[in-house]
Amino acid sequence: MIRAASWSFGFVALALLLLLTLGWTEAHGFLSMDVTDLWAKSIVQIEGPAQFKASDAFYPPVPYALSLLGQAVLPDTQVPVPFVLSALVGAGLLVLWFLNLRDTGGFSGVTSALVVLLLALNPFFLRALADGPETMFCILGTWLFARGIVNLRLTGNAPDMMKVAVGLLVVALSDSYGLMLCLGAMPFMIVAARPSMIAVSSTGYLVAMFYPVAAAVGALMFVSMIFDSRLIPLLSESATPLTLRQHLVILAGLGPAALIAILRNIMVPRLFMPLLAAVGAVLGGYTLNVFFHVEGDPAMALAPMLGVLVAAIRFWPNLSLREPIAIALLALSLLTSALVMRHVAHDETRAWSNAMLGAENAASRPRERSFHSCATSLILW
Repeated sequence: MIRAASWSFGFVALALLLLLTLGWTEAHGFLSMDVTDLWAKSIVQIEGPAQFKASDAFYPPVPYALSLLGQAVLPDTQVPVPFVLSALVGAGLLVLWFLNLRDTGGFSGVTSALVVLLLALNPFFLRALADGPETMFCILGTWLFARGIVNLRLTGNAPDMMKVAVGLLVVALSDSYGLMLCLGAMPFMIVAARPSMIAVSSTGYLVAMFYPVAAAVGALMFVSMIFDSRLIPLLSESATPLTLRQHLVILAGLGPAALIAILRNIMVPRLFMPLLAAVGAVLGGYTLNVFFHVEGDPAMALAPMLGVLVAAIRFWPNLSLREPIAIALLALSLLTSALVMRHVAHDETRAWSNAMLGAENAASRPRERSFHSCATSLILW
């Protein structure tokens, strides 16, 4: 009982700390468009006139449904409901990562806490937190997928296959960019599979993995068709043209740390191959996003690599200096991510960086303006 109470207190404290970081950036004029759109839709659906309650803007369904619930429970709050959801998911992720590293990965409590702290301070994590619950759920799903695909290679059990399917399902239903991650993962699933599974039926193996995603997305498409809604146009965002050099700068934020983390197991193919597939899935999704522009901010297209990085560290062999190397790797990742965030070409990420450093954003809305009236005006327009 005391243990459960202490974990609950720690979770709430973490969520409040994450909310403080979101309040800091908002106080300095930053509010991401994803948060603005999600909260505006929730306000109009819960509090708006009946004639303006549409049924077309429901994708992605998981953050949207939770935002509606939060807005219904707290209709008069001045804190953006997506901020609360993002902080709760972020705190849950940090707690899960700590428990996974300590209890399953065999790391000491101090090392697990330091690793989680470095992850929480990573600019990609904080930027994803400010981007809203969609990106945070996407990181959660990618982590579940990376864990599941390694366990599936090790055991070949049906529950581990379901972990992979659930991870892909969370990714697909939590963010439109998750569809790119699912497509990017397809060619790498064969690389990660047990040879015995491929020998029996490679087609059946892929169908088992992707059937939940295909069924869920197909159901959403059917609902969209029945209500004659605009689901497909909602999946894309405004493109941000970047040069190859600018894309390489973004990839330098988390890419080197992830590659080093998986290379640690290069002599153990049953660990190295599925982890390589997990990294390839994120890189594949990032590459597809360059052409389809589902995620407007390329830095956020790389954020799911955090989940892969945690899974790769958890599966490191229990050799000497494992824990100091893990801490040094995460510290290096934090440093490279901070440097990358200061040179990202996307306007929203640049505005977030300025807000985190305490600089006011000139284009920010006046704080005195009511967000409810602003959101309603935006939707009605």
